[in-house]
Amino acid sequence: LVFGGCNGAMASNYRSDMWSLDTQTRVWTRIVLPAHADAPSGRAQHSMVQYGGQVYVFGGNNKKGGKRHLLSDLHSYDPLRQQWTLLSSGSAGDGPTRRSGHS
Repeated sequence: LVFGGCNGAMASNYRSDMWSLDTQTRVWTRIVLPAHADAPSGRAQHSMVQYGGQVYVFGGNNKKGGKRHLLSDLHSYDPLRQQWTLLSSGSAGDGPTRRSGHS
């Protein structure tokens, strides 16, 4: 799975789309989420990992007020239900501080 990233001049278009690669056929398919999926905001330079049947996305950056904005939110994605869940907004100070470009 691939989520987010950016494209456009000066990384001006932050994405919140998701794609899946069929490794047998090498064909990419865009995952079209239902309206209730509530995907994370568009972002780049975030971390994404799959564990226990869930996909987790943490941090990254996007633009806010025309300036680079670091993120510290944590989301999980359930591929079977096609459902995103916000696990932490990052504002409570109970986890890592805002960051991007990490692995």
